[in-house]
Amino acid sequence: MATLSLHADLKDMVTIRNFVAACGRDLELSTETIEAFQLAVDEACTNVVEHGYAGHGGAIEVTMDAEDDLVRAIVRNWGCLLY
Repeated sequence: MATLSLHADLKDMVTIRNFVAACGRDLELSTETIEAFQLAVDEACTNVVEHGYAGHGGAIEVTMDAEDDLVRAIVRNWGCLLY
């Protein structure tokens, strides 16, 4: 398990994508699988920045975890969900 914690800002998306790619390589995932994880995590993190924190930023945590044949990405934040 590897975790990246930082301030949620769109300029950090490259850092997050690089983290996901490095974890994917460590887990020996295929290039296609790594790219799919990067896309999903990027979308989730962008939503956190734009909607959860309304563009003002806040804490965000990305964890890549593997167990048996399961690999998962967890995006954690403390933003507000408003409808």
